[in-house]
Amino acid sequence: MTDDDGLALLLTVAIAAPDDAEAATMAPHLAPLAARLRAGGLVPETWTGPVADAPTPSHLDLTGADRHGDTVEVEEWYRTDAKLLIGWRRAEGRFPDDLIAAVEQAILAVAAALPPGAALAPRTGLRLGHMSWPRLRPPRSLTSWAPGALLDVIDRRCPRWVDLGDELARVLAAAVPASAVRADLDDLTVLRWARDPLDRAELVRAATLHERWLTTVLGAPIDRDWNRHGDREAERPERFVRLAVDDRGQVDPVAWAALDATTTVVVPSRRAALAIAPRAAALGVAVRYADNDGRWWDPFPPGDWIEYVA
Repeated sequence: MTDDDGLALLLTVAIAAPDDAEAATMAPHLAPLAARLRAGGLVPETWTGPVADAPTPSHLDLTGADRHGDTVEVEEWYRTDAKLLIGWRRAEGRFPDDLIAAVEQAILAVAAALPPGAALAPRTGLRLGHMSWPRLRPPRSLTSWAPGALLDVIDRRCPRWVDLGDELARVLAAAVPASAVRADLDDLTVLRWARDPLDRAELVRAATLHERWLTTVLGAPIDRDWNRHGDREAERPERFVRLAVDDRGQVDPVAWAALDATTTVVVPSRRAALAIAPRAAALGVAVRYADNDGRWWDPFPPGDWIEYVA
């Protein structure tokens, strides 16, 4: 099973330390989370965090599931954040029905026991791990948030939010979709996006809903390697041919006959690229187009995409 096959979840819990404390001093506050998960039978399959707290993988590696890895690593302490990553993975099927509720309660317990001045850092929550799921095209830049979340736990006490402008205010002011659940608990806001049973259909539904909602609420900009049409910037291959193709896909038949599957065709416009695409696909020829700034674009980037216009 490759990284993109099967089902995968990733739990991230990060603690922003008080101004006068080192990140490593926050590590002991992550131990109760692991203990709660172990007590509830939710033993991680993968672990990145303090070695002393590493669990022993057990029953979540269920029938037919390929073990993602029993490695234990020491997570680098980033500035003032102590970070813990826990993963679950299986070939297919579903995760335990109470997994999200158990993870939520474990995170809330960590938050409640933090010392004065400490807070949960942004991106704390449960999201899809290394698994394939349909993404919005063109992709948006959501650097401060984790797209594909199943559970967001937002600590409004965290001073890190100030660095993100009005993003937190926008998220807190926006209504969540009817299928999502929001709970405001003292200094925390919990957004639950997924519902049991956690099978592939539900994971994809929740992750797609979260990314679409977050993109709309934040007005997130398009990633710099993409354009507004959903085309990805492409590098120049070693072998390419420039063809004079009009917007109807008309091309010199002699030049076309000289092409083979090892050649990349570069045409003058996006319309020309779309018009010639069926013939190119039948021949196994890749198509790119050049814009007025000399940048090359791939109008057919590989991947599982959802066309989206904000």
